[in-house]
Amino acid sequence: MSAPAAATIDGDRWTLTPAGRALLANDDLRLDRHIAAGRATVVKHGEHRTVYRVVLATGVVYWKHCRLNGSRAWWRDVFRGPKAKLEFDRALALAERGIPTVEPLAWGQPAGAWPKGSFLITRAVEGAEPLDEHLLGHPPATPFDRRRLTLALAAFISRLHAAGVTHPDLHPGNILIRPEAAGPSFCLIDIHDVELGPPAGPRARIQDLVLLNRWFQMRSTRADRLRFWRAFRPTDWSENWAKEIERETEWSSLRLWRSRDTRCLRGNRHFRCVRGSGVSGHAVRELPAEAVDTFLADPDAPFNRPDVVLLKDSRSATVCEVKVPTADGPRVMVYKRFLVTEWYDPVVNLFRPSAALRSWVNGHALVGRGLPTPRPWLALHRRRFGFAGVGYLLCEKVPDAIHLHEAVAKFDRRAVRRLTEVAARWVRLFHERGVRHRDLKAANLLVGADGDLQFIDLVGVRTGRVSPHLRVRDLARLNASFISSNRVTRTDRLRFLCTYLLWGARGRAGWRDWWVQIDRATRAKVRKNEARDRPLA
Repeated sequence: MSAPAAATIDGDRWTLTPAGRALLANDDLRLDRHIAAGRATVVKHGEHRTVYRVVLATGVVYWKHCRLNGSRAWWRDVFRGPKAKLEFDRALALAERGIPTVEPLAWGQPAGAWPKGSFLITRAVEGAEPLDEHLLGHPPATPFDRRRLTLALAAFISRLHAAGVTHPDLHPGNILIRPEAAGPSFCLIDIHDVELGPPAGPRARIQDLVLLNRWFQMRSTRADRLRFWRAFRPTDWSENWAKEIERETEWSSLRLWRSRDTRCLRGNRHFRCVRGSGVSGHAVRELPAEAVDTFLADPDAPFNRPDVVLLKDSRSATVCEVKVPTADGPRVMVYKRFLVTEWYDPVVNLFRPSAALRSWVNGHALVGRGLPTPRPWLALHRRRFGFAGVGYLLCEKVPDAIHLHEAVAKFDRRAVRRLTEVAARWVRLFHERGVRHRDLKAANLLVGADGDLQFIDLVGVRTGRVSPHLRVRDLARLNASFISSNRVTRTDRLRFLCTYLLWGARGRAGWRDWWVQIDRATRAKVRKNEARDRPLA
């Protein structure tokens, strides 16, 4: 391969491949001109990097601006070299090993002795898109297409490992797919941290499979994952390793989710912190600034409108419907006000998150885990002398939804059976994904028009490992909601437990112990409420 060419443009030092030198003129290395002329479109943006799609007369390229976000990134550039150069060199090395990846055209950095960020220009891979976007937007239409994609992906990952390539962030967003008549082809991207060496050993392969499986474990069937494993599995590997990968994936996912649970409290590409006169909080980036400013100016205004639709009005909370402008047009959402019921509530909020803040964090924790819940858009607090007082939460509205106990009373027997299995599946996933709810009652489960469930009222939600004791507690609380209902039979309860325990995949061992423990905990809950003269919701 010919030696790279060098150029200095507007104080930036560039290194170009021969293909880059042929494609890119000096004026093409000036990003500000592309932005001013409307040739550059932002594809991704974050604190650490921005990716542009730039349409040139000679073709389409992607321009990545790697920024130094903090002292850690600065020191990393000092010792490892610019991030763009790392990705540039890795792309050339992968091409030499026969691994499909983006074609590097040029990399550059501002002139000077100390790091100031860097730039990478690559040729666009026409007709390709990230694998996760492809599977969500264009899922395989037939079982044959699904099998073909699964086998092709297994062959691609096996090819990577045989070439001595491992990726520390191997998720579907870092794999491009291009559908072709003979079958899909794949391309590896975001490769600055790719590790190159001899053919990957068992431990390195399993680590890559666990990272990849985190996405598919939530969105694909066990049959598809087993098909992938059998196509990928080296001849000397045991079939039992598939179970080990599934277990490690579950633990890896729990660690990932826990690390992301509080990012909704920081400013980033998904969320922003907002502040007004005596009011502060958090909002999703999609919520227009004008809408945020309206809520900040007077958070109580929606409740005082003459045409307000009140859904709840009690001593502790008020809930109404409100129409909110969004980029896709006005949307009806649910707006909840958490009232201060005791004088010491603002003081307690100094030592633990308030009810509004817990609902905000827990809502996004469930969304991140792929669990159904109305997505929170805004959380606010009135503040005085640094104390958080009345709280507010704006969430999506589930159209035509009714509470679970209403659905059970209204539906016919076939629909109740189907709803029982749906509820058991979601509660099992709720626990498997590290979430528990100390108030998991029928009134906190909504049934949408499509017959699926939504978890609401997340103040009592906690994340972390869910022990068998906590599972029994949650199941007993839900069971107590129907203790006096003649619409939920013992057969329905057993069907729920069968689905929850995955009889078909894990067998029936131990179900009687679960039944006895749940029954005992349910009776204890009923006695407790009777002693306090509180009805079971």
